[in-house]
Amino acid sequence: MNLQHLIHKAEHSGFYLWILNLILSRKIPFNAAHRFRITDIGEGKIEILIPYRRSNLNHIKSIHACALATASEYATGFCLTTLLPEGEYRLILKSLSNEYFYQGKKDVSVRFEMDKNNFIKFLEEIPADTGAALLKLEAKAFDTDKNHISTSQVEWQLKKWAHVKTKV
Repeated sequence: MNLQHLIHKAEHSGFYLWILNLILSRKIPFNAAHRFRITDIGEGKIEILIPYRRSNLNHIKSIHACALATASEYATGFCLTTLLPEGEYRLILKSLSNEYFYQGKKDVSVRFEMDKNNFIKFLEEIPADTGAALLKLEAKAFDTDKNHISTSQVEWQLKKWAHVKTKV
């Protein structure tokens, strides 16, 4: 079963969503310690839960700023990978900035949505000579009481693999 098929099944099944989270926790080891969990996924949308637990807290016992930033990067990046044609583009984080509004003293969810048709149009407009473009996205985090915790601006570089030059 490929990832796209699993994601499609996870949209409608708690069991397949559990399987997806299990696989992602192993494939993305940096996120494993946070125990982030995708709670909602669909075409061009994702919601990631940051559990209120000791490993995600700062010195004042609220969700750590870096956990919020990491979950925002995860949400936008994972959503992009589900919309990109498989194997055609390299995706690299270019910049990440965050604005914080409220202390997260409960579970927090980062939500990101993107219109698939607008994204396809964006891909079609990538210059053929460089095969690269920057895409700035916004993800918002809210706690279980709907308090707005933070907003992240996440900028990604998308580049066609044919234009990627790597040193060996």
